[in-house]
Amino acid sequence: ECPNFVKVNGKWILLTSPYREIEYMVGDFDVETLTFTVEQEGVLDPGFSHVPNFYASNILFDEAGRCILLGWVRGFANGRGWNGALALPRILTIGDDGHPHQQPIPELAQLRGALTDLGTHGLTGAGEVEYTGAAPSVEVQVVLALGEGADVGLVLNGQTLVTYQGTEQNGQLNVAGTEVALPPNADGSLKLQIFIDRSVVELFAN
Repeated sequence: ECPNFVKVNGKWILLTSPYREIEYMVGDFDVETLTFTVEQEGVLDPGFSHVPNFYASNILFDEAGRCILLGWVRGFANGRGWNGALALPRILTIGDDGHPHQQPIPELAQLRGALTDLGTHGLTGAGEVEYTGAAPSVEVQVVLALGEGADVGLVLNGQTLVTYQGTEQNGQLNVAGTEVALPPNADGSLKLQIFIDRSVVELFAN
């Protein structure tokens, strides 16, 4: 259900919501023969145990030609009196690797309040960087320089939201129970941009 079929960065992409995570196919479309030749395919946004927390995508193009992706956040526990929310709008592009890439729209920066910079820290063993504050929502940006056997995490209100285990070549990212393979950049670094709301965590890596 909820199919989207659009041309982005010279390639065609098909998104479908098949009662599990949104799946994508990227390739070329011949308008004369109506033939879609698939070159890459996969899951757009992994869900916890294949539960589609990001679902029912929709796409629009703004005046600048940007492809903006919208999605439904679902899967909340019962008893809240409500269920479901819209995810943050994302810019959808096709990367040099032929796969879709997503990033939060830059306009979200207009919602930022005061900036807190915790500086640069070298952590070894069980080292930690602690910040005490209160806010209904927060954006966290972290750049990690990973060594061999790196194991780092983000803890909020005593609950571990994000963990990363890996080396300079390979790694495994876990976001609130959703686990995906995520190798660091060529220089061994990993950049995380995390949006935390009262009920939702959205993470963009590299």
